[in-house]
Amino acid sequence: MGYKFNIFTRKLDRVGVDSIVAGTGVTVDTTDPSNPVISSSSVAPGLVNNTNVQSTGVTTEIVLAVISVPIGTFKVNDALSLYSLWGSSNSASTKNYRAYVSSKPQTVSAVYDSTGVSTVFMATTATTSTLTGGVLIEMCFTGALNSLQKIGGGGTITPTGSSTIARVIIPNDFTSQQYIVITGQLANAADTINHYFTRIAIIRQS
Repeated sequence: MGYKFNIFTRKLDRVGVDSIVAGTGVTVDTTDPSNPVISSSSVAPGLVNNTNVQSTGVTTEIVLAVISVPIGTFKVNDALSLYSLWGSSNSASTKNYRAYVSSKPQTVSAVYDSTGVSTVFMATTATTSTLTGGVLIEMCFTGALNSLQKIGGGGTITPTGSSTIARVIIPNDFTSQQYIVITGQLANAADTINHYFTRIAIIRQS
C-alpha cells in the first residue's frame, strides 16, 4: 500500500494493493507500492514442432513429428500444456492421429517404433469425411519425473470422429532422454493425413 499526492484535491490518495501476497507460483514486486508487479507461475520456453508433414500411400503408423525432450528439460512440479493441429483428406475411411511419449529415438516419415517405453496419451479417430482440428492436452508431474499424468484436455474434430482424452499415467522417466511423438495411420493408403504443428508450454511453479 502506498500514497500519492493528488494535485487536484490536494490530499493524499491511497494507491496500490495490500491484499495480494506472494504464494506458490506467485510473486509480488512492491518496489513501487503504487504500481505492484504481480508475476504468476513462470513459463519456461516451450517445445515446438511446426513442420508440415504428410503421410500417404501406406497404412502403417507413420511418424509425423518428433519433439526431443533432453535430460533436465522438466522439473518435478512442472505442468505441461500440449496443443496439436492436424488435417486430412476427405473420405469415408478411418484416419488415426496419436501422440506418444517414447524412450526410443524416432524418425519423421518412418514407421513408428513402439519398442522401449512407449505410452500413448492422445488418440483421435475420424471415421467419415475430413479429419481436421486440434487437441489440447494438460499434464503434470506428481512429485517425480517418472510420474507424468495427463489430467485433462479437449479437442475438436470436424465433422465426425472420436477423441480419447481420459486420464493417463505416463511412466516414462524424464531423468533420461525422451521423445514426444505424433503419428498418423490410414485405413486407406489413398488418403492423406497432415501434421501442421505441435506446441508444448512448460508451466513452472516458482
